[in-house]
Amino acid sequence: MRGQCAEVVVVDDGSRDATSAEATAAGARVIRHDRSRGPAAARISGARAARTEVIVFCDCDVRPTAGWLDRLVAHLGDPAVVAVAPRVASPLRPGSRGGLRERYEAGRSPLDLGPWPAAVRPGSWVSYVPSAALVIRRAYAEFDPALRFGEDVDLVWRLVGAGHSVRYEPAAVVHHDPRPSWRAWAHQRHGYGSSSAQLARRHPGLLRPARGVASVVAAVGLLATRRDRAGAVVVGALAAGSVALSTARLARRLGRTDRPGRAALALTVRGRRHALLAAAETSRRTWLPLLACAGTPGHLVLAAAALPLVHDWWVARPAVGLAPYLLLLVADDAAYCTGVWSGCLLQSNFEPLVPTLPASLRRRRPGGVIGAATPPGFARLPSSV
Repeated sequence: MRGQCAEVVVVDDGSRDATSAEATAAGARVIRHDRSRGPAAARISGARAARTEVIVFCDCDVRPTAGWLDRLVAHLGDPAVVAVAPRVASPLRPGSRGGLRERYEAGRSPLDLGPWPAAVRPGSWVSYVPSAALVIRRAYAEFDPALRFGEDVDLVWRLVGAGHSVRYEPAAVVHHDPRPSWRAWAHQRHGYGSSSAQLARRHPGLLRPARGVASVVAAVGLLATRRDRAGAVVVGALAAGSVALSTARLARRLGRTDRPGRAALALTVRGRRHALLAAAETSRRTWLPLLACAGTPGHLVLAAAALPLVHDWWVARPAVGLAPYLLLLVADDAAYCTGVWSGCLLQSNFEPLVPTLPASLRRRRPGGVIGAATPPGFARLPSSV
Protein backbone atom coordinates (compact mmCIF):
# COMPACT_ATOMS: atom_id res chain seq x y z
CA MET A 1 0.00 0.00 0.00
CA ARG A 2 3.01 2.31 0.14
CA GLY A 3 2.75 5.01 -2.50
CA GLN A 4 -0.84 4.16 -3.35
CA CYS A 5 -3.82 6.47 -2.95
CA ALA A 6 -6.10 4.76 -0.45
CA GLU A 7 -9.79 5.55 -0.27
CA VAL A 8 -11.52 5.82 3.08
CA VAL A 9 -14.86 4.03 3.31
CA VAL A 10 -16.96 4.64 6.41
CA VAL A 11 -19.75 2.18 7.22
CA ASP A 12 -22.39 3.82 9.40
CA ASP A 13 -24.13 0.85 11.01
CA GLY A 14 -27.43 2.52 11.88
CA SER A 15 -26.08 5.32 14.10
CA ARG A 16 -28.39 8.04 15.37
CA ASP A 17 -25.83 10.83 15.46
CA ALA A 18 -24.01 12.90 12.87
CA THR A 19 -21.53 10.16 11.92
CA SER A 20 -22.47 10.04 8.24
CA ALA A 21 -22.46 13.82 7.80
CA GLU A 22 -19.11 14.22 9.55
CA ALA A 23 -17.51 11.41 7.55
CA THR A 24 -18.79 12.85 4.27
CA ALA A 25 -17.49 16.30 5.18
CA ALA A 26 -14.09 14.75 5.86
CA GLY A 27 -13.98 13.31 2.33
CA ALA A 28 -14.84 9.69 3.10
CA ARG A 29 -17.24 7.58 1.06
CA VAL A 30 -20.12 6.67 3.37
CA ILE A 31 -22.22 3.53 3.32
CA ARG A 32 -25.15 3.73 5.72
CA HIS A 33 -27.24 0.92 7.14
CA ASP A 34 -30.76 2.01 8.07
CA ARG A 35 -30.53 -0.16 11.18
CA SER A 36 -27.69 -1.77 13.06
CA ARG A 37 -26.81 -5.11 11.47
CA GLY A 38 -23.76 -5.88 13.58
CA PRO A 39 -20.00 -5.70 13.01
CA ALA A 40 -19.80 -8.61 10.56
CA ALA A 41 -22.40 -7.11 8.21
CA ALA A 42 -20.74 -3.69 8.48
CA ARG A 43 -17.36 -5.12 7.55
CA ILE A 44 -18.82 -7.05 4.64
CA SER A 45 -20.38 -3.83 3.30
CA GLY A 46 -17.08 -2.02 3.61
CA ALA A 47 -15.10 -4.84 1.97
CA ARG A 48 -17.48 -5.06 -0.97
CA ALA A 49 -17.30 -1.31 -1.51
CA ALA A 50 -13.48 -1.30 -1.48
CA ARG A 51 -11.60 -1.05 -4.76
CA THR A 52 -8.17 -2.21 -3.61
CA GLU A 53 -6.74 -5.71 -3.27
CA VAL A 54 -5.75 -5.08 0.36
CA ILE A 55 -8.11 -3.43 2.82
CA VAL A 56 -7.72 -2.19 6.38
CA PHE A 57 -10.45 -2.51 8.98
CA CYS A 58 -10.30 0.04 11.78
CA ASP A 59 -13.15 0.49 14.27
CA CYS A 60 -14.31 3.93 15.32
CA ASP A 61 -13.00 3.41 18.87
CA VAL A 62 -9.51 2.52 17.65
CA ARG A 63 -6.68 5.08 17.51
CA PRO A 64 -3.74 4.06 15.27
CA THR A 65 -0.15 4.91 16.19
CA ALA A 66 2.71 5.96 13.96
CA GLY A 67 4.03 3.33 11.57
CA TRP A 68 1.50 0.65 12.51
CA LEU A 69 0.23 0.08 8.97
CA ASP A 70 3.63 -0.23 7.29
CA ARG A 71 4.63 -2.93 9.78
CA LEU A 72 1.49 -4.93 8.99
CA VAL A 73 1.57 -4.54 5.22
CA ALA A 74 5.16 -5.80 5.14
CA HIS A 75 3.84 -9.27 6.08
CA LEU A 76 1.82 -9.42 2.87
CA GLY A 77 5.04 -9.79 0.93
CA ASP A 78 4.52 -13.47 1.73
CA PRO A 79 1.74 -14.63 -0.65
CA ALA A 80 0.61 -17.25 1.87
CA VAL A 81 -0.34 -14.53 4.37
CA VAL A 82 -3.91 -13.33 3.87
CA ALA A 83 -4.36 -11.29 7.06
CA VAL A 84 -2.26 -9.69 9.79
CA ALA A 85 -3.33 -7.91 12.96
CA PRO A 86 -1.61 -5.43 15.30
CA ARG A 87 -1.51 -5.38 19.07
CA VAL A 88 -4.69 -3.75 20.39
CA ALA A 89 -3.75 -2.00 23.64
CA SER A 90 -5.81 0.22 25.93
CA PRO A 91 -3.33 2.58 27.59
CA LEU A 92 -4.39 5.64 29.52
CA ARG A 93 -4.45 8.82 27.49
CA PRO A 94 -1.39 11.07 28.02
CA GLY A 95 -1.77 13.23 31.10
CA SER A 96 -4.81 11.33 32.36
CA ARG A 97 -4.85 9.16 35.47
CA GLY A 98 -8.13 7.62 34.38
CA GLY A 99 -10.90 6.07 36.42
CA LEU A 100 -10.89 2.57 37.86
CA ARG A 101 -12.34 1.02 34.71
CA GLU A 102 -9.76 2.70 32.45
CA ARG A 103 -6.86 1.75 34.73
CA TYR A 104 -8.02 -1.85 34.91
CA GLU A 105 -8.46 -2.04 31.13
CA ALA A 106 -4.97 -0.62 30.60
CA GLY A 107 -3.53 -3.71 32.25
CA ARG A 108 -6.16 -6.30 31.33
CA SER A 109 -7.70 -5.45 27.97
CA PRO A 110 -9.50 -8.49 26.47
CA LEU A 111 -8.23 -7.53 23.02
CA ASP A 112 -4.54 -7.27 23.95
CA LEU A 113 -2.83 -10.50 22.90
CA GLY A 114 0.56 -9.67 24.35
CA PRO A 115 4.03 -8.63 23.17
CA TRP A 116 5.14 -11.72 21.24
CA PRO A 117 4.63 -12.13 17.46
CA ALA A 118 3.02 -15.37 16.33
CA ALA A 119 1.37 -17.30 13.56
CA VAL A 120 -2.31 -17.56 14.48
CA ARG A 121 -3.65 -21.08 14.97
CA PRO A 122 -6.53 -22.56 16.99
CA GLY A 123 -5.11 -24.16 20.13
CA SER A 124 -1.93 -22.07 20.11
CA TRP A 125 -0.98 -19.21 22.42
CA VAL A 126 -2.45 -16.77 19.86
CA SER A 127 -5.54 -18.61 18.68
CA TYR A 128 -7.37 -15.67 17.07
CA VAL A 129 -6.92 -11.97 16.30
CA PRO A 130 -9.59 -9.30 16.79
CA SER A 131 -10.80 -7.41 13.74
CA ALA A 132 -10.97 -4.07 15.57
CA ALA A 133 -7.86 -3.37 13.48
CA LEU A 134 -6.95 -5.79 10.72
CA VAL A 135 -5.15 -5.79 7.38
CA ILE A 136 -6.58 -8.40 5.03
CA ARG A 137 -6.66 -9.27 1.37
CA ARG A 138 -10.12 -8.19 0.21
CA ALA A 139 -10.98 -11.55 -1.38
CA TYR A 140 -10.79 -13.22 2.06
CA ALA A 141 -12.86 -10.72 4.09
CA GLU A 142 -15.91 -12.98 4.26
CA PHE A 143 -17.34 -12.52 7.73
CA ASP A 144 -20.46 -14.39 8.82
CA PRO A 145 -23.22 -11.77 9.35
CA ALA A 146 -25.16 -14.20 11.55
CA LEU A 147 -22.56 -13.74 14.30
CA ARG A 148 -23.02 -10.67 16.49
CA PHE A 149 -19.93 -11.55 18.52
CA GLY A 150 -16.98 -13.79 17.61
CA GLU A 151 -17.19 -12.99 13.89
CA ASP A 152 -13.44 -12.36 13.79
CA VAL A 153 -12.64 -15.65 15.54
CA ASP A 154 -14.82 -17.51 13.05
CA LEU A 155 -13.17 -15.84 10.05
CA VAL A 156 -9.63 -16.48 11.29
CA TRP A 157 -10.35 -20.14 12.04
CA ARG A 158 -11.91 -20.64 8.60
CA LEU A 159 -8.91 -19.04 6.91
CA VAL A 160 -6.39 -21.09 8.89
CA GLY A 161 -8.45 -24.24 8.35
CA ALA A 162 -8.31 -23.62 4.60
CA GLY A 163 -4.50 -23.56 4.71
CA HIS A 164 -3.93 -19.79 4.69
CA SER A 165 -1.60 -17.93 7.03
CA VAL A 166 -2.75 -15.30 9.52
CA ARG A 167 -0.19 -13.44 11.62
CA TYR A 168 -0.11 -11.37 14.79
CA GLU A 169 2.40 -8.50 14.77
CA PRO A 170 2.65 -6.71 18.15
CA ALA A 171 5.33 -4.32 16.86
CA ALA A 172 2.38 -2.55 15.23
CA VAL A 173 0.18 -1.04 17.94
CA VAL A 174 -3.23 0.59 17.96
CA HIS A 175 -5.07 1.99 20.99
CA HIS A 176 -8.59 0.89 21.84
CA ASP A 177 -10.91 2.86 24.09
CA PRO A 178 -12.60 0.94 26.92
CA ARG A 179 -16.37 0.84 27.24
CA PRO A 180 -17.85 4.11 28.58
CA SER A 181 -19.79 2.59 31.50
CA TRP A 182 -19.68 -0.42 33.80
CA ARG A 183 -22.90 -1.72 32.26
CA ALA A 184 -21.41 -1.57 28.76
CA TRP A 185 -18.21 -3.16 30.09
CA ALA A 186 -20.14 -6.13 31.55
CA HIS A 187 -22.27 -6.41 28.39
CA GLN A 188 -19.10 -6.60 26.30
CA ARG A 189 -17.68 -9.47 28.36
CA HIS A 190 -21.02 -11.28 28.37
CA GLY A 191 -21.21 -10.92 24.58
CA TYR A 192 -17.75 -12.39 24.12
CA GLY A 193 -18.73 -15.47 26.11
CA SER A 194 -22.10 -15.82 24.36
CA SER A 195 -20.38 -16.48 21.03
CA SER A 196 -18.90 -19.78 22.28
CA ALA A 197 -21.88 -21.99 21.41
CA GLN A 198 -22.28 -20.58 17.90
CA LEU A 199 -18.56 -20.90 17.25
CA ALA A 200 -18.59 -24.46 18.58
CA ARG A 201 -21.29 -25.37 16.07
CA ARG A 202 -19.23 -23.92 13.22
CA HIS A 203 -15.92 -25.35 14.46
CA PRO A 204 -16.62 -28.65 16.26
CA GLY A 205 -14.14 -29.63 18.93
CA LEU A 206 -12.13 -26.40 19.02
CA LEU A 207 -13.92 -24.96 22.03
CA ARG A 208 -14.04 -28.00 24.28
CA PRO A 209 -12.02 -27.58 27.48
CA ALA A 210 -8.89 -29.68 27.21
CA ARG A 211 -8.89 -33.09 28.89
CA GLY A 212 -5.79 -32.19 30.90
CA VAL A 213 -7.51 -29.09 32.25
CA ALA A 214 -10.44 -31.19 33.47
CA SER A 215 -8.04 -33.66 35.07
CA VAL A 216 -6.32 -30.90 37.04
CA VAL A 217 -9.64 -29.50 38.28
CA ALA A 218 -10.80 -33.00 39.26
CA ALA A 219 -7.54 -33.65 41.14
CA VAL A 220 -7.82 -30.39 43.07
CA GLY A 221 -11.46 -31.17 43.86
CA LEU A 222 -10.51 -34.65 45.06
CA LEU A 223 -7.80 -33.21 47.25
CA ALA A 224 -10.32 -30.75 48.71
CA THR A 225 -12.61 -33.60 49.77
CA ARG A 226 -9.84 -35.45 51.63
CA ARG A 227 -9.27 -34.09 55.10
CA ASP A 228 -6.70 -36.68 56.12
CA ARG A 229 -2.97 -36.45 55.46
CA ALA A 230 -2.92 -39.83 53.74
CA GLY A 231 -5.26 -38.59 51.01
CA ALA A 232 -3.07 -35.58 50.33
CA VAL A 233 -0.01 -37.84 50.18
CA VAL A 234 -1.72 -40.12 47.64
CA VAL A 235 -2.72 -37.21 45.40
CA GLY A 236 0.77 -35.73 45.67
CA ALA A 237 2.35 -39.07 44.82
CA LEU A 238 0.13 -39.44 41.76
CA ALA A 239 1.09 -35.94 40.58
CA ALA A 240 4.80 -36.62 41.10
CA GLY A 241 4.49 -39.97 39.33
CA SER A 242 2.78 -38.30 36.39
CA VAL A 243 5.59 -35.73 36.10
CA ALA A 244 8.24 -38.45 36.34
CA LEU A 245 6.56 -40.58 33.67
CA SER A 246 6.12 -37.64 31.30
CA THR A 247 9.73 -36.58 31.85
CA ALA A 248 11.03 -40.08 31.09
CA ARG A 249 8.98 -40.34 27.90
CA LEU A 250 10.10 -36.92 26.71
CA ALA A 251 13.75 -37.66 27.52
CA ARG A 252 13.60 -40.74 25.28
CA ARG A 253 12.15 -38.64 22.47
CA LEU A 254 14.86 -35.99 22.86
CA GLY A 255 17.42 -38.73 22.25
CA ARG A 256 20.93 -37.45 21.69
CA THR A 257 20.42 -33.86 22.75
CA ASP A 258 22.68 -32.44 25.47
CA ARG A 259 21.36 -33.49 28.90
CA PRO A 260 17.99 -34.79 27.68
CA GLY A 261 16.82 -35.55 31.24
CA ARG A 262 17.25 -31.98 32.44
CA ALA A 263 15.66 -30.54 29.29
CA ALA A 264 12.76 -32.98 29.53
CA LEU A 265 12.15 -32.10 33.19
CA ALA A 266 12.17 -28.36 32.44
CA LEU A 267 9.73 -28.80 29.55
CA THR A 268 7.46 -31.07 31.62
CA VAL A 269 7.34 -28.65 34.55
CA ARG A 270 6.61 -25.77 32.20
CA GLY A 271 3.82 -27.78 30.60
CA ARG A 272 2.33 -28.60 34.00
CA ARG A 273 2.47 -24.93 34.93
CA HIS A 274 0.54 -23.98 31.81
CA ALA A 275 -1.96 -26.75 32.56
CA LEU A 276 -2.52 -25.35 36.05
CA LEU A 277 -3.04 -21.83 34.70
CA ALA A 278 -5.42 -23.18 32.05
CA ALA A 279 -7.34 -25.11 34.68
CA ALA A 280 -7.65 -22.01 36.85
CA GLU A 281 -8.93 -19.87 34.00
CA THR A 282 -11.34 -22.53 32.77
CA SER A 283 -12.68 -22.94 36.32
CA ARG A 284 -13.44 -19.22 36.53
CA ARG A 285 -14.67 -18.63 32.97
CA THR A 286 -16.46 -21.89 32.12
CA TRP A 287 -17.35 -24.00 35.17
CA LEU A 288 -18.03 -21.24 37.70
CA PRO A 289 -21.73 -22.17 38.30
CA LEU A 290 -20.93 -25.86 38.78
CA LEU A 291 -18.14 -25.19 41.24
CA ALA A 292 -20.17 -22.58 43.11
CA CYS A 293 -22.90 -25.18 43.65
CA ALA A 294 -20.50 -27.99 44.59
CA GLY A 295 -20.17 -27.00 48.22
CA THR A 296 -16.84 -26.84 50.02
CA PRO A 297 -14.79 -28.78 47.40
CA GLY A 298 -16.00 -26.49 44.62
CA HIS A 299 -15.35 -23.39 46.70
CA LEU A 300 -11.82 -24.56 47.43
CA VAL A 301 -11.23 -25.17 43.71
CA LEU A 302 -12.39 -21.63 42.98
CA ALA A 303 -10.13 -20.28 45.71
CA ALA A 304 -7.21 -22.15 44.14
CA ALA A 305 -8.24 -20.80 40.72
CA ALA A 306 -7.99 -17.24 42.07
CA LEU A 307 -4.41 -17.62 43.33
CA PRO A 308 -2.77 -17.02 39.90
CA LEU A 309 -4.54 -13.65 39.78
CA VAL A 310 -2.49 -12.49 42.76
CA HIS A 311 0.67 -13.47 40.87
CA ASP A 312 -0.57 -11.63 37.77
CA TRP A 313 -1.08 -8.47 39.80
CA TRP A 314 2.35 -8.76 41.44
CA VAL A 315 4.14 -9.20 38.09
CA ALA A 316 2.17 -6.62 36.07
CA ARG A 317 1.82 -4.06 38.88
CA PRO A 318 -1.17 -2.31 37.22
CA ALA A 319 -2.38 1.10 38.37
CA VAL A 320 -5.06 -0.70 40.40
CA GLY A 321 -4.77 -1.98 43.97
CA LEU A 322 -4.74 -5.71 44.63
CA ALA A 323 -8.24 -5.91 46.13
CA PRO A 324 -10.05 -3.98 43.35
CA TYR A 325 -7.97 -5.81 40.74
CA LEU A 326 -9.08 -9.20 42.07
CA LEU A 327 -12.71 -8.08 42.35
CA LEU A 328 -12.74 -6.75 38.78
CA LEU A 329 -11.08 -9.88 37.42
CA VAL A 330 -13.65 -12.08 39.14
CA ALA A 331 -16.45 -9.86 37.77
CA ASP A 332 -14.80 -10.00 34.33
CA ASP A 333 -14.67 -13.80 34.38
CA ALA A 334 -18.18 -14.09 35.81
CA ALA A 335 -19.66 -11.89 33.07
CA TYR A 336 -17.87 -13.94 30.43
CA CYS A 337 -18.99 -17.22 32.05
CA THR A 338 -22.60 -16.02 32.18
CA GLY A 339 -22.36 -15.35 28.45
CA VAL A 340 -20.98 -18.84 27.80
CA TRP A 341 -23.82 -20.52 29.68
CA SER A 342 -26.57 -18.32 28.24
CA GLY A 343 -25.23 -18.90 24.73
CA CYS A 344 -25.12 -22.66 25.28
CA LEU A 345 -28.71 -22.66 26.57
CA LEU A 346 -30.02 -20.51 23.71
CA GLN A 347 -28.22 -22.58 21.08
CA SER A 348 -28.86 -25.94 22.79
CA ASN A 349 -25.19 -26.69 22.30
CA PHE A 350 -23.16 -27.51 25.41
CA GLU A 351 -19.90 -28.46 23.72
CA PRO A 352 -17.96 -25.49 25.21
CA LEU A 353 -18.72 -26.86 28.70
CA VAL A 354 -17.75 -30.50 28.14
CA PRO A 355 -14.07 -31.55 28.21
CA THR A 356 -12.46 -33.43 25.34
CA LEU A 357 -13.01 -37.17 25.65
CA PRO A 358 -10.17 -39.71 25.51
CA ALA A 359 -9.56 -40.92 21.98
CA SER A 360 -10.88 -44.39 22.82
CA LEU A 361 -14.27 -42.96 23.83
CA ARG A 362 -14.84 -40.56 20.96
CA ARG A 363 -17.37 -41.44 18.32
CA ARG A 364 -16.08 -42.18 14.90
CA ARG A 365 -17.13 -39.60 12.37
CA PRO A 366 -17.95 -40.40 8.73
CA GLY A 367 -14.77 -41.25 6.87
CA GLY A 368 -13.10 -42.77 9.91
CA VAL A 369 -11.90 -39.54 11.53
CA ILE A 370 -11.94 -39.79 15.31
CA GLY A 371 -13.01 -36.72 17.26
CA ALA A 372 -11.20 -33.43 16.97
CA ALA A 373 -7.80 -32.05 17.80
CA THR A 374 -7.11 -30.99 21.38
CA PRO A 375 -8.65 -27.52 21.61
CA PRO A 376 -7.49 -24.39 23.40
CA GLY A 377 -8.89 -25.25 26.81
CA PHE A 378 -9.00 -21.68 28.02
CA ALA A 379 -8.91 -19.55 24.86
CA ARG A 380 -10.64 -16.22 25.26
CA LEU A 381 -13.00 -15.32 22.47
CA PRO A 382 -13.14 -11.59 22.20
CA SER A 383 -14.71 -9.77 19.30
CA SER A 384 -13.88 -6.31 18.06
CA VAL A 385 -17.30 -4.91 18.87
